[in-house]
Amino acid sequence: MGQQEFLRELQGSMTQTEFANHLGISQPMLSMVLAGQRPGGKSLIRGLLRAYPNRRDEIIALFFLASEDCKSNVSIAESVE
Repeated sequence: MGQQEFLRELQGSMTQTEFANHLGISQPMLSMVLAGQRPGGKSLIRGLLRAYPNRRDEIIALFFLASEDCKSNVSIAESVE
């Protein structure tokens, strides 16, 4: 499962605006990530970890370990704990 599929699964029946608000990011940013136009950034990752702590392992695998800047992303995960 890729980042976009994972996000769409979490989004469920929420609108993009509702889901973006739930994650604490802007709707345009969410739209670009879902369209594959930009990678998930720090704000998205923090929002996912806060909103879905039970999915932490999946979030780490999809957004942290897949990132070229892995060390920076791991420090984000540690700051949310």
